[in-house]
Amino acid sequence: MTAPRFSVEATIQIHAATGAVWEKFRQVADWPRWNPEIVSARWLQGPPWEEDSVLELRHRSLFGRVVTTTAVIRMAASQDISSKTVVWESQGAGMVAVHTAQFSDNLGGCRLYARHTYHGWPALLLALLRGRQEAKLRQAMAALKAYVEQR
Repeated sequence: MTAPRFSVEATIQIHAATGAVWEKFRQVADWPRWNPEIVSARWLQGPPWEEDSVLELRHRSLFGRVVTTTAVIRMAASQDISSKTVVWESQGAGMVAVHTAQFSDNLGGCRLYARHTYHGWPALLLALLRGRQEAKLRQAMAALKAYVEQR
């Protein structure tokens, strides 16, 4: 039997060049400045944003407790300066989470698409909280937009 899977996704337009948005996003130590779920983030192993590099994230769990997880970069691809896709994978609470961020040029700035996909039986609980998970993703993306645009 296949384990359950649950995904949330969102897209936002940021009024800045794709390269500028990527430069802000790639600074993981600054993630707590725009993502209230992240307490701290740092690179543990390998060059930042290269495949198989390891990132440590201290973040708030579903119940508000601060937990530490590691994430492995699975893909970091650039078509050119106008497009970038990164994928990282983490494990915890009986789930595997796959996170994708795509940055691309769009009229008026950068289109950022993000998806979080959770695999494993605990994903069923997250599916019950779909609205909450979608709201958290949209809030983080709106905060990144404000951070990049310096509002």
